[in-house]
Amino acid sequence: MKHPLGLHYISQEDVQRFLSARNCKPNCPVCDVNDWSVDSHMIGIIPVSSAVNPLSLHGPSLAVMHMICINCGFVRSHAWQLIANWLEEEGKANG
Repeated sequence: MKHPLGLHYISQEDVQRFLSARNCKPNCPVCDVNDWSVDSHMIGIIPVSSAVNPLSLHGPSLAVMHMICINCGFVRSHAWQLIANWLEEEGKANG
């Protein structure tokens, strides 16, 4: 199944496997707790400013996976494409 923007959904388990494989620190940088929520249906789109119109919402953008710390609410984001590429290389992409 695909996201309305045409992106494949990535599960919380896949995000955690990716971060572990890349030796990322699992604990929240704010409260030092390792308890994250990842909603695979909530792929964020961050507009990337352009020299022509930095406030444009229809210009270049970056798809991200948001992780929310259950303890303190800190939000961390990781580039969706990097995770999707890694999953494809691993042969375990969902969708």
